Amino acid sequence: MLHNLVHLAFGGGEAALSRSAARAMTYLPTGGVIYVVLRLYGVFIDRDSGANFVPINSDGNWRHLILGLGNDRSSCAPDPKAPYRAPGTT
Repeated sequence: MLHNLVHLAFGGGEAALSRSAARAMTYLPTGGVIYVVLRLYGVFIDRDSGANFVPINSDGNWRHLILGLGNDRSSCAPDPKAPYRAPGTT
């Protein structure tokens, strides 16, 4: 249940911050880092212990890695409003 609430919070954050390009570009790397931390958490905890308070399984671990890297890479996208400069020109 808690895991689902975490994903709903991420979705709400995305919806709220997507109204501005600057806010979205801030959200993407931050969300990416959080997803990668969740991945590391899922890898290093004992899944049968009380430390697994956010029930994470192997599929969730891979999903968090993909989401984290996807968010991080999306934050590196070029600014669509920036003027185009051909490679090799100043």
